Amino acid sequence: MKKIYLSIFAGLMVISLFSQNSNPWKAVQESSFAKSDMLRTIVPDKYQTFLLDLQALDIILKKAPMRFSAQAKSQAPLLALPLADGQFGEFRIIEAPVMHPELAAKYPDIKTYAGWSEKDPTAYARFGISPKGFHAMILSARHNTVFIDVYATGQPQYYICYFKKDFHKDDPFTCYFD
Repeated sequence: MKKIYLSIFAGLMVISLFSQNSNPWKAVQESSFAKSDMLRTIVPDKYQTFLLDLQALDIILKKAPMRFSAQAKSQAPLLALPLADGQFGEFRIIEAPVMHPELAAKYPDIKTYAGWSEKDPTAYARFGISPKGFHAMILSARHNTVFIDVYATGQPQYYICYFKKDFHKDDPFTCYFD
């Protein structure tokens, strides 16, 4: 009898571990990791800082079915993405390649994905991951466009999340051929 209870308990523990939505993002204070010599290319007026567990993210992304496949709607895993207000949005994700198949075969470390929110039917995410890090854009009718970018060059574990309206590029593009 003891073995039966132990087997049931172990089975329930395994099920609960696999059913939990593990969030690979953790909010962190910028002062805990920032150094003055870090090369930053995007510095918005206001932003949140996050630590990304790349291994946990990889586990979730490997479960993402291919866009337009039979499993795309029914088996798309949940991925929490940070929002610029410090909250998290949950998105069902699918792999959505944008590169030609031959180019994708040449660069297998570059992958792109799409996601949709079940809680906010107007929210749609597009993101990609490469050796240079994770980059995302979240569109929604309920809030301004959100971007997630690497905090600094060569720091693929630290990220900033900000509203598009909070980023003002210092040197606006000027076309000299007009």
